[in-house]
Amino acid sequence: MMEKIFSSEVVLLGNSNVGKSSLLSLYVNGDIPGKIQRTVGVEFLIKTIVEPHVTTRLKIWDTTGQERFKEIVQKQYTNHEGALLVYDIHDRKSYNDVIHLAEELNDWTQKPRKVIALVGNKADIPDNRVVSTEEAEKYAERNGLIFWETSAITNLNVHGCFLEVATAIRNAKTLLKHRRSSWYL
Repeated sequence: MMEKIFSSEVVLLGNSNVGKSSLLSLYVNGDIPGKIQRTVGVEFLIKTIVEPHVTTRLKIWDTTGQERFKEIVQKQYTNHEGALLVYDIHDRKSYNDVIHLAEELNDWTQKPRKVIALVGNKADIPDNRVVSTEEAEKYAERNGLIFWETSAITNLNVHGCFLEVATAIRNAKTLLKHRRSSWYL
């Protein structure tokens, strides 16, 4: 039996300094560079996920959180099958901003609907948390989003987060091909 190969594109969105580039570097390269350069505009990396009977080629776009690049970033995230909305659990504004992005994505998206994950980063630092796990988890559940808390420093849930998004996109594509529906659609 021939192995199936799926290709998908996802985008990382969120404010500056929430750890998007660190999460991406850890997931794709297995480490965090000593000093992450601030993303200017949009960059991407590719990760191949090999599972029994299926391979997924995931192109992951990393976007800047800077306001002056907002128009460029908006063009990028309207053309992808999935999005990881990353916020810092110690920064209320970063959480509120990704909630606003989630609403924009749901408004702009036609069928099939994008797979969206709400990702609370820097979960390795319990002190001074301003966004509780429960608050974000309830929002994600009410709005059909995947939810993870991660840490690029300790590698907490990084692999699982990206893998769940890639799997959800693959499942949605398969269901669409067979004209079935899913809660992701």
